[in-house]
Amino acid sequence: MPRTLHSFVQRKLEAARHPDRVPGLPWACAVCTLHNPPERTACQVCLTKHAAAVPPTKVSQEPVVVLDDEEAPDRAHDVSGRECSRAKRAAPAPAPEPAAAQMVLQPVLSCPKSVPHRAVRAIGGLYIFDDFISCAEENMLLDNLRQQEKFHISHWNGVNLGTSWGVKTDFRLRTVTAGDRPLPAYLDFVLARMRSGSFPPLRAFRPNEANCIQYIVARQHHLAPHFDDRKLSGELLANLSLASECHMTYVHGKSGRKIRVLLPRRSLQVVTGEARYDWQHGILNEDIVGPVRVSITFRHTDTTGKVA
Repeated sequence: MPRTLHSFVQRKLEAARHPDRVPGLPWACAVCTLHNPPERTACQVCLTKHAAAVPPTKVSQEPVVVLDDEEAPDRAHDVSGRECSRAKRAAPAPAPEPAAAQMVLQPVLSCPKSVPHRAVRAIGGLYIFDDFISCAEENMLLDNLRQQEKFHISHWNGVNLGTSWGVKTDFRLRTVTAGDRPLPAYLDFVLARMRSGSFPPLRAFRPNEANCIQYIVARQHHLAPHFDDRKLSGELLANLSLASECHMTYVHGKSGRKIRVLLPRRSLQVVTGEARYDWQHGILNEDIVGPVRVSITFRHTDTTGKVA
């Protein structure tokens, strides 16, 4: 049977089986709001069954970005009971996951400007540069992550999916060795912009290590409060936010004071000085605005040998 005729017959059969579905239009999941292809009968993230077609208000012209991972089922952690300074929204129960699932980012429906620049005066050494990259550059990065990288479940600080490049750090042995995966070429424009001179804290920054974290809200992914290693991770951290904005919670190491800081989509956060050494940082699952958030963190790690 010719391919065009075969596709026509398939569409007719699908319409007969699901008369409530609008043919040819994506449908929005009632639980996680992800827009799914019309041929799917369950949500690609939370696996909720499709009950009726819910056409989106606006169909994106941008490609859907898919990130692969090797996360095993039953890896969700519930953090909804943790203290937070704002009213909590009810966290959905974690859905069962297939052993080898494809993670799908919600299509980019629009690219509004981020909020104006905010000086984080309460935390010394913390800088946030809004709109560090453009919407087109964000989509390019997400597309390369989808095509070239493999994500793995991580329980190091919280629960999330991750991948990394550059030098390898063994925090238990306190050693740094040459890695087998250099920073990919598609990050070169980000590195060049950092040292362009337009962002004073980054003029002398030459990262030799980076890691990417993917947070799936439906799986209760989060980042537990922590200090990055005081010696092995360098004096400066630079973190790029992709796919969704979030609030990062800073907790003072001595007083326990908490401050929530907005990290807009496409912004670059630079952590130095007091923010680097006196404040722990983390992200609650309920503080991620959107079904998926992706971040890339750059560091310059000491490679002179064993560090005490």
